[in-house]
Parts: sequence; C-alpha cells; structure tokens
Amino acid sequence: MKKISKKANVWITLFVLMVLALAGATLLIFNLNQGKISAEIGDYVFLNQIYLKENQINFYVNLILEKTINEFDFEKGDAEFINDFKNNLLDYKKEGEYLIKEFQDIEEQADNIIFEDNKIKFKLAIRFDEKFTENFQLVYLYEKDFEKDL
Repeated sequence: MKKISKKANVWITLFVLMVLALAGATLLIFNLNQGKISAEIGDYVFLNQIYLKENQINFYVNLILEKTINEFDFEKGDAEFINDFKNNLLDYKKEGEYLIKEFQDIEEQADNIIFEDNKIKFKLAIRFDEKFTENFQLVYLYEKDFEKDL
C-alpha cells in the first residue's frame, strides 16, 4: 500500500474548509435576501389585486351605464340621469356596504358624468392604497374615461 503524504492531507483539509465557507456564505446571503424576495411576491400579489379590481370596476361601470342609458328618458335631463345612475349603483350595495368598496368612490364621482356631442362621458379616478408592512406601502391611481353613445 502507498502512503499518503502529509502535504495531500493539508490540501484536502483546505479544500473541505473552503467548500464549507462557501456553503456558509451562500446560506447567509440567502437568509439576508429573504425579505427582498417576500417584498417582490407582495408586489406581485398587490398588482394582481389591483388589476382584478380594475377589471371589475370597468365591467360594472360599463354595465351600470348601459342599464341607465337603456332605461332612461332623456327628456328628464342630466341631473335625473346621474340620479338614476346612482340608484343603479345601489343595486350592488348589501347591508350598507358595496360589494366592491371602491364603488363608494364611484358614487361620490357620479356628478362627473357629462353629456356632450350625443355621448355620455364619465371621468373616474380611484386611489388604491395598500400597506404590507411598517415600511412597505404601495399606492396606485386608477384613472379611466368611460364614453357611451346615446
């Protein structure tokens, strides 16, 4: 049998120590970046919620506008149309609260409905505000101009 020299043992020992140091440093870096990873996941979840609410608002505002236009006698005037729009919006209010809380903002902005060139125009602006942690808050402003032909 051949003898293994002491020089080989030193190199093997150094190699093992370097591998352990590298593995330890990798685990340390991973643990330090854990917060950044969860923040990015939080961003993604928040943005998905915003896009979902945007789509819901677009759908329901278009639906309510169409319903109000189809049921309305335009000889009554603009103010009566806005009142009918608000009444149709109330169909989505159960036990004093809207199914989507941003509908309250829509009700408050319903006076922005204007009649122009045989069209109904409704400019809507809603602020979405979400706080995830003490130091992490996202704010998103949703603006949309709805326009329907009479």
